[in-house]
Amino acid sequence: MSDVWDANTAKSITGPAPGAANDNDSAPIGGLKTKFSIALTRCMARFNRDNRDAYAESIMRHATVHLNNSDGKPRVWIYIGPDHMDRGDTHGTIGIGRCIADHLGADRLQIDQDMLDRTFPNTKDLKKRLSALAKIHGNPDIILGTRSREAVAYLPKAPTMHVTAINENHTKKLSDPLLREIAPNHITPDLLQEAERDLRRRHRKLNAPIIAVFLASASIFEHKHALQKLSKLCRHNDKTIVYFCASHRTSEKQQRSLVSAFKKALANDNIGDRVRIISSNREQNASKFNPYKGLLSIADHAVLLGQSVSMLSEAIANGRPLYLSQGDHYARIIYQELQKAGYIKIIEDMDDTLALRKEHYPPLNATNAVADDIIACFRLAARARSISSQARKKTFDCCDPQFTDNIMRAVLKL
Repeated sequence: MSDVWDANTAKSITGPAPGAANDNDSAPIGGLKTKFSIALTRCMARFNRDNRDAYAESIMRHATVHLNNSDGKPRVWIYIGPDHMDRGDTHGTIGIGRCIADHLGADRLQIDQDMLDRTFPNTKDLKKRLSALAKIHGNPDIILGTRSREAVAYLPKAPTMHVTAINENHTKKLSDPLLREIAPNHITPDLLQEAERDLRRRHRKLNAPIIAVFLASASIFEHKHALQKLSKLCRHNDKTIVYFCASHRTSEKQQRSLVSAFKKALANDNIGDRVRIISSNREQNASKFNPYKGLLSIADHAVLLGQSVSMLSEAIANGRPLYLSQGDHYARIIYQELQKAGYIKIIEDMDDTLALRKEHYPPLNATNAVADDIIACFRLAARARSISSQARKKTFDCCDPQFTDNIMRAVLKL
């Protein structure tokens, strides 16, 4: 008997080979009697709509696991494609894919445009590229990414499941109210430590309290008062470093306006000589050095100007609170649980007669919880494939509200 990956754990159990169910939907166990009972159950389900869930559950009791490769090892593909590598959706997809692969003991493959161009310099045909990757690395069982549909269409063998949701939508069905207000990310302690070392090598004299100002698509008209408040809070330090860091959505014009407004506020407060300003725009971040991850690790305080659930989630992942501007009209409405817990504060509400206090809360990261939720969906779809040729022809989307209904219909062959 060969080993087969168990649907409920990452361990192996003794049992039939993966994909043992044949094209006639034979159950991999139980022989002719089981085949007959499954066929009879499907027939009954066609006439009794009210009990279809129960019929599907009775059939699924005979299910093992169907994987896309004969070696019994699941494959997880993280498909970024031509998307920007610094997008929040990209970060979240990478983090979720890594967690899923770790939990399942799966092989993981990250596919971005640079990887495709380096691996296949002689062809731009996406179908040929993905088919070649499937031959080299094995067919994917799970494929993740907002553009994963285009990859599924070109693969020679349908993956069991794909995950297409944008980053912040992944957490909407989690039970923890704090996690429902954030998004998955790719942040790990090791990544932060390495990024901090890179940042310190880049800037040798970071010898004062650091306030990181992360910029989404931020307008001076929305955040002028936040910058004025930040200037007043800097009065309590002999020296302060304020580091403006753009995202890929921040235009140079926006960033220049924000930095200029902050300099004007410092001059009005007569502390311009006590605050060192460092500013890195999106072009510098893309072509030279991106300080973003290093600042996530090293900053004593962090401010976010503009709306970005992904940047917010990454900024509080290590437990340091984040200051938002009331110019972000969603700040007070969307993040109520995070504000109650102390992770989110409104900078205009801060008492500028006092210095900012360094605070630390338990690290907060939704990535593992989202990965577990996706794995539960995958286990259901993979088991359905072992008893239904109809299911084996489909790629189920776990983000589809009709996901469980689609599984039931495939199992019952409706």
